[in-house]
Amino acid sequence: AFGLARRALREPSPRRSDVKWIVLRSLCSNGTLIFGVLAVNIGAAAGDVAALTSVNIALAAFLGHVCLGEHLHAPHVVALLASVVGATLIAEPPFIFGASEELVEEPRSLRGVGGAALGKLLALVAGFLQACIFVFARKSPDAPGCLTSSVEALLGSGMYLAVPSIAGFHPGYAKVAEQP
Repeated sequence: AFGLARRALREPSPRRSDVKWIVLRSLCSNGTLIFGVLAVNIGAAAGDVAALTSVNIALAAFLGHVCLGEHLHAPHVVALLASVVGATLIAEPPFIFGASEELVEEPRSLRGVGGAALGKLLALVAGFLQACIFVFARKSPDAPGCLTSSVEALLGSGMYLAVPSIAGFHPGYAKVAEQP
């Protein structure tokens, strides 16, 4: 079906140099959703996950500077610092806010506060992966859209089927729906 769509759209074949960026972009795109959903399932609040994942914009600017040689201007630096400070405050680290009673009582729980901390870390990973999508897209600006979407769907199918066996539970949306 995707081959027929590519023909109908008269999309050119990708350049050899674009193939790795298409694959990496697809892996990061699917990874962003998987890590975000896992973060909520493990114990982070959905709002915290959304806020922590939003660091992707500042990270993308930083990665653009490091990986693509783009210039960072003062507003970018301020946004990057504000993002880091905001993510730190959302994570509520014990060295700033003190240890909560739940953390003292149940330090290794995956669904308790320990799970919330791990979930927040996974949310940051999701934000980083989302930032990588922007960089990889810039590395392959002429990649055919239909092919890129096809690769993302194909790789995503495999990734979503593998998650339950790797993570030990199904990354459903029930917990996300509980905490709108």
